[in-house]
Amino acid sequence: PQGFRILGKTNLLEKDVKLLVSHFKSLENIFMADKDSLSQALKRKISVDSLKEDLENLKEKILEGKPI
Repeated sequence: PQGFRILGKTNLLEKDVKLLVSHFKSLENIFMADKDSLSQALKRKISVDSLKEDLENLKEKILEGKPI
C-alpha cells in the first residue's frame, strides 16, 4: 500500500505506520487528515502535533520535488 516508504521517514514506529495506512488507505488521505483523525487512527496517545508537522514537511518536499 501507498505510504509505507514515505511514512518511514517520520518518527513513527512501524506498527503506527501500518495503522495509519490501514485506516486512511492512501498517503494523500493521511496528509489531509486532521489531528483528531490521526490520533483516533493510532489508537494511543502520541505527539500528534509532531506527527502533523512531519507530515507537512514531507508533503512540501514531495510537492517541490526535493529528495526525502
